[in-house]
Amino acid sequence: MINIDAVKRIFLRRIGDIEKVHNTYFDFSHREFVPEEYIEAAIDDCRAYFGTDEIPSVLTASTVADIAYVRYSLDVSCKATEYGIKSYSYSEGTVSKSETYSTRQELLGEIESILKPYSRYRVVTGYAKAE
Repeated sequence: MINIDAVKRIFLRRIGDIEKVHNTYFDFSHREFVPEEYIEAAIDDCRAYFGTDEIPSVLTASTVADIAYVRYSLDVSCKATEYGIKSYSYSEGTVSKSETYSTRQELLGEIESILKPYSRYRVVTGYAKAE
């Protein structure tokens, strides 16, 4: 079973400045930031991926926290015009700056890539042939 407290600690560490998150989150969503919502969404993603309510014991808290962070990024990106920064470059000579942002599809694909190493634990169900 996943240790929810460990997932929450890792998720909040990944987000960074929690005070800033609380303020900006309220500004764009008009409600309080509740990390447990993203953790539950991540666990639901895991259940859907594995095809069962029982999450394999090999799944780590950091994996669930990574999925929760992607869910958080998706939620924030829906409210903002920019998605998460994908790459950033800056040169000083003739002062130029370049930023590339992740798209919504790239963020959704990231959840799949986070869970892909655990694919052997997926439960496959079939239908019995009626005779």
